[in-house]
Amino acid sequence: MGEGAVVVLEAPKPRSPPRYPDMCGRRRLQLEVQILDRELTFLKDELHLLEGAQPVSRSGCLKELFFSTCCYLL
Repeated sequence: MGEGAVVVLEAPKPRSPPRYPDMCGRRRLQLEVQILDRELTFLKDELHLLEGAQPVSRSGCLKELFFSTCCYLL
């Protein structure tokens, strides 16, 4: 065998690594924030409606729940 030059190739390196690794995925996190924002809006609207409602006795609530359940089962 003859004597020859040996060429060693180095593995390519990234030019600039990301500052913060995206572990969960930006799009998925944005969707989760949108879902939480919608839920927050819904709960605020619900609270606003309940603040304007008349106080109801416990027995009145139970009667309403009972009759709505009975009608649903029929």
